[in-house]
Amino acid sequence: MVTGQDSIDFMTSVFSKEQALKLKKRVVITYNVAGPGGGTWQLIVDNGEFEFQTGDEISPVTATVNYRDADCFYKLVTGEMSGVKGYATGAIKFEGPVNILVSLGKVFSPKNAKKIKKEGPVTGQDSIDFMTSVFDKEQALKLKKRTVITYIVNGPGGGTWQLVVDNGKFNFQTGDEISPVTATVIYRDADCFYKLVAGEMSGVKGYATGAIKFEGPANVLVSLGKVFSPKAKKKKDKAKKKRRARGKSKAGLGGYWGKILRVDLTNETITEEKLDEELLKAYVGGTGLGVKLLYDEITADVLWDDPKNRLIYTTGPLSGTTAPGSGLYAVSTRGTLTNMFVASHANGFFGARMKKAGFDVIIFQGEAKKWLYLYLNDGVAELRDASHLVGKNAWETEDAIIEELDNKKVSVSCIGPAGENLVKYAGICNDKGHICSTNGVGAVMGSKKLKAVAVNGTLKVPINDEELFRELVKEWWEEAYETMWGFMIPSLGTNGQVASIYEGGFLPIKNLTTNIFPEYKTFNADHMRDYYKGKPRPCYACRFNHIHTIKLKSGPGKGKLVEEAEYEGTTAFASQIGNTDLDASQWLNHINDTLGMDAKEQAFVLGLAFECYEKGLLTKDDTDGLELTWGNTDAAEKLMHKIALRDGIGDLFAEGVYRTAQKIGGDAPNFAVYTHKGNAPHVHDGRGMWSIAFSMAVSDMGSIPAGDMGDVGDLLDTIGADALDPAQAFSGEMVAKGQAISGRRGHFVDCLGICMFIAGVQFTTIARMLNSVTGWEYTWLDCATVGERVMNMMRAFNIRCGMTREHNSVSPRLKQAPTEGRAKGITIGPEWDQMIDYYYETMGWDMDGKPLPKTLKKLGLQDVAKDLEIS
Repeated sequence: MVTGQDSIDFMTSVFSKEQALKLKKRVVITYNVAGPGGGTWQLIVDNGEFEFQTGDEISPVTATVNYRDADCFYKLVTGEMSGVKGYATGAIKFEGPVNILVSLGKVFSPKNAKKIKKEGPVTGQDSIDFMTSVFDKEQALKLKKRTVITYIVNGPGGGTWQLVVDNGKFNFQTGDEISPVTATVIYRDADCFYKLVAGEMSGVKGYATGAIKFEGPANVLVSLGKVFSPKAKKKKDKAKKKRRARGKSKAGLGGYWGKILRVDLTNETITEEKLDEELLKAYVGGTGLGVKLLYDEITADVLWDDPKNRLIYTTGPLSGTTAPGSGLYAVSTRGTLTNMFVASHANGFFGARMKKAGFDVIIFQGEAKKWLYLYLNDGVAELRDASHLVGKNAWETEDAIIEELDNKKVSVSCIGPAGENLVKYAGICNDKGHICSTNGVGAVMGSKKLKAVAVNGTLKVPINDEELFRELVKEWWEEAYETMWGFMIPSLGTNGQVASIYEGGFLPIKNLTTNIFPEYKTFNADHMRDYYKGKPRPCYACRFNHIHTIKLKSGPGKGKLVEEAEYEGTTAFASQIGNTDLDASQWLNHINDTLGMDAKEQAFVLGLAFECYEKGLLTKDDTDGLELTWGNTDAAEKLMHKIALRDGIGDLFAEGVYRTAQKIGGDAPNFAVYTHKGNAPHVHDGRGMWSIAFSMAVSDMGSIPAGDMGDVGDLLDTIGADALDPAQAFSGEMVAKGQAISGRRGHFVDCLGICMFIAGVQFTTIARMLNSVTGWEYTWLDCATVGERVMNMMRAFNIRCGMTREHNSVSPRLKQAPTEGRAKGITIGPEWDQMIDYYYETMGWDMDGKPLPKTLKKLGLQDVAKDLEIS
């Protein structure tokens, strides 16, 4: 192993004061140290001065160092860093301005180090010289007598190869039996071989564009860059030229490729179509494009499980850029629970990689004859057999596809058993824990026998004004940290609001039968984060790091690594079902995620089941022997598996809370929690925060729009600036009008391809960011108009599907006054009809909920007016 002073000397040469001055004025480097005693640390290089410290706020992040364990720290900068002792056995990966992949051994001279910022990776003969120095005969003799290095080569013509170092003699060969394995080399594709040891290895030609990772005695991570032969260089330059051409926007503007990928599953055909710029200007992306395309492509008689129904994946103009939180995508279709429009969103990496693969939209139609999955890789799409994936849960499916494609950068969007069995609240899962969950989009996917969509993209999303864009990214982050979410999410995640929601009187407890839950502090983030000490797992282009991986400490999941549940997942499987065990709540959320079901609907399905059992509407004979008593997490887990498989009593509950309550009968519909469109609301007690219950009832997308609580410009002038004040929580007029106003902004944000948690910045900042990417000249008011247009298109779609004013209501339980807590004795029921009037009036609709002709004309939707016979 090459270690010691050589490593220190190299790092000193890279991060000397002279070198630091050539970087940005302030550079923050984050060290993620795993293992006991690990944590997050920072090295701050500020105008040539070094300071080592701990901390959570990391801005700007320009480099990341990943160590294998907490013992592998070493003095990166001799004499300039205090409190750091130890040694390095891991590998260092720098990202950003430094942009190097280096070994921890004898590497590059100070002269070469100076090239880093200017030219990027150190490549060429320097790499060859280094590799030769590591693997020359003298060096080999210091290793074990026989060393086998395995080369795993991906892509066409790839395979497994070996370099055998035997007592200083080199021999290159192929073979399957590899023992002992002391090093592994992973290439990006089959063309990236190069001569590791000049003159000592026969049969190896080509060049390297990938990165080589050696594990074991060699212990190096080196950069490979420019090609190493004239022939290979010519080939690479040609490919690069072709790649650049592919990287241009066919829409003629930044932020888009101007391309739809249409997949006909019935005929197993794939075609490309052009996206018109005027369409993009009117609907932008995400929810907007989804509803417009769906409205144009299906008629009212096409129900959710009809092969003619569409499943539409959309990105936004910011997806795949470095705009904050830009890994989001949306799935639009006709939903299972409401038989109306749904747009369901998920973050992670899928949206960014889909965009980087060269498409703005994927439209699935038809029904496959056998189970399939789509693989999209840098503009090339193919349908593959998925029969071997049937029955696997979402996490297993993701792992199997990544292994099959032999590419860890692939992002997978898939269904679990619930989607396969057409559970009406099945979701679509991606990146282990991110779910498009609303209104049964996973069941629609299952009805088409589409198991998964796997994407990998490396194309650079075109940006109109990159300099302005970079400035706005910085400005956006500065603003984002000052928002409501910015104060909470980076350090606490969404569970940081459990305590305040309980104290505010809208935590869901035992299916809203009580407002008392003394154990609420157990589930608040301050306790949860201290209890688990999890590891941050950020989404694409996001510094908030609100997702954590945790290890469960007790119960059936003890020792398992799972994703920390979001607030709704935590409360769904804690207070809502009377469970007081933290590990149990996180385990049930994990089970629900892997089976592929919506936590919102599941929360109120389980609440209904438990309350029906308590009140005798269901007996042990009805529940296949399950004792559905409050807090019985074992029974809850077993019921969830039955639901996902539609086994026994699970077949009843797989229909969702509204339909299940109707089938049980008796008083079940009176204490079930649902909207009159047929879906469950978000996991709150909406009686304590009227805006939650009301927004779900009037929503036309099956959920509420981006809840960023951000600036809505001057829109509030029409109803008063205090409309969004929490003190107005029980003002029917303010709640109704406030939802109409804020919805314009929320639905516009849902078109951009960004996460709601970072979207609470100034509306003008959002508009300027959009313009810097696309080249448009939108004001914040233009953006609000897009949001309003989207709201009216969704309403038009749903009216065409039969929606009436009656659908904009909620179940009797939500109109009852709580008997305890902050909202004790207060009920929204008597004010409901007047609130609907306020909402419709503010939206520019008639009292039946239909958009007025002048509203549609203002938004350029005259064709919709004609279609709905509105005049």
